[in-house]
Amino acid sequence: MGCTVLGSRALFAGGGQGGLTTGGAFTTVDVYDEALTRTAGTPLSTKRFFPAGATVGGHALFAGGTPKDGSLVVDAYDASLTLTAAADLSSAQNSYAAAAVGGYALFAGDTADADVYDASLTKTTVSILSAARQPDAVTAGGYAFFAGGDESSTVDVCDASLTRTTLTALSEARNSMAAAAVGDYVLFAGGRNTESLYHDTVDVYTI
Repeated sequence: MGCTVLGSRALFAGGGQGGLTTGGAFTTVDVYDEALTRTAGTPLSTKRFFPAGATVGGHALFAGGTPKDGSLVVDAYDASLTLTAAADLSSAQNSYAAAAVGGYALFAGDTADADVYDASLTKTTVSILSAARQPDAVTAGGYAFFAGGDESSTVDVCDASLTRTTLTALSEARNSMAAAAVGDYVLFAGGRNTESLYHDTVDVYTI
């Protein structure tokens, strides 16, 4: 399932149950307002596990995802929750890392390039990662952080001008981490390595 916040509403899209097949994936979009009232948004254009969610300008974007060999589709919702189609992703991936910074929504996964959408939903492709991988992402303090992925411990940071800086590496190479920001800190927690060994490590970066 993908999620993002648009104005005063939180949107949760896609997901599914059972195996990673078209039949098991959902197009459902649930929307919660500040009173925690739930409404049903217009469904996604295609069934997908794991779409990546990010907000840019007045649009909530849900990009990529499973099933099969991944999806190119990017669904965009405006403030009235009207669904439109943004330009397709450059490559079909099962899992994208999404972040928003400086008036851009960034979707990175499995290549060094990221698909970048501006507030008008115009897409460009920018070299964001220092090496191809499927990282985990979070936005904090005016930066987009892309950490780990596959066998990597690399942490790449992108500022509002889409300039990349590479930080001190994670303490351990791993993927499938949880990422969050609190105060002046960014945390990357847990995850597993390519041998499916799980970690209890929490790496902390100061903004």
